[in-house]
Amino acid sequence: MHRLLFLAAFLGVSASAQDAPALALDAPRVLHDATTELKGPDGTPTVYRFTTTFDPATGEYLRTVRDASGSVVREEALTATLVAPTLEEDAYARAAIEADPEIAALIAEAEYPVKVTGGFVLSREEGHACGPRTRCLQYDVLETLPDRKTARRVRYVVIDLRTGEIVSRNFDPDAEGNLANPAFRVDSRLTDAAE
Repeated sequence: MHRLLFLAAFLGVSASAQDAPALALDAPRVLHDATTELKGPDGTPTVYRFTTTFDPATGEYLRTVRDASGSVVREEALTATLVAPTLEEDAYARAAIEADPEIAALIAEAEYPVKVTGGFVLSREEGHACGPRTRCLQYDVLETLPDRKTARRVRYVVIDLRTGEIVSRNFDPDAEGNLANPAFRVDSRLTDAAE
């Protein structure tokens, strides 16, 4: 079941704002919770529960692993993670973006229907609006073009679900994308060696 929810969040499928419970921005929230069977220390199958929570008060992510008895096997605090948004976070973000006066005006001016899609985590370095201890999500505001498989981008928008504030109404992902994400870093030593 959790794989279906993860896939839905990854693909940008969300519940509508009225279908999802309200998001409490000031309360810790569970971002990921799954159980799986792995080999235990003695080699026999053991069930483990993996939970990732986010505390907006501190901006801390906590990853906890419990065994079948509920005992904590491992716990680590993180300042950032790339865990996809929950359905509640996604619904809150989309509703906030659609209600923002600047974005709402652009949506109203569009010739064709507009859709807010995405919800990809934006994690940047210290000193950036989406640096450590934030919960930034990046969304596309797209105008759907009739009889075409493409859409026209109205804006990229970034919202921080630690504060509920839109931090960018016209985000440039090429210049400001996930630079802090090791998967997107270019190691200059590797580049220099290849030349």
